[in-house]
Amino acid sequence: MRILHTTTVFLALALIASAACAAPPLDPTGQPPDFQDPSGSISSSGVTGLKVSPMHLEIQKAVEKAQATEQRLLKELAAATEDEEAERLVHRIERLETELKLAVLKIQVHYAHAQGHWDLEYRLRARIMKLLEGEAYAVK
Repeated sequence: MRILHTTTVFLALALIASAACAAPPLDPTGQPPDFQDPSGSISSSGVTGLKVSPMHLEIQKAVEKAQATEQRLLKELAAATEDEEAERLVHRIERLETELKLAVLKIQVHYAHAQGHWDLEYRLRARIMKLLEGEAYAVK
């Protein structure tokens, strides 16, 4: 479950990085003028009335998708009968953490670009390139 701890840390960093983006002015209800909450209020944790930005909803979906993929791959690995198949699955599991980081960064790039934060977008794209050049994507 190392990916969950790393994911939590990365999600916290994503939240901090998103705070660096200047928010548009709020309307009288306290929401940005173009805010549309596709999921309504958050109530799964018992908190009602709390609104989450669309970017954070997308990041949460990416985290949930990565967790589901990890569980599926671990089940496939447990059932693997051939060494080549097991090796392929292990390599795929090792790349999951990097893939989640890339997914979150791409979401952040999208919102930085949409809000005209070119410097932030540039820095985020540089981080993407660094991850793609990393060991997880090295040809073996």
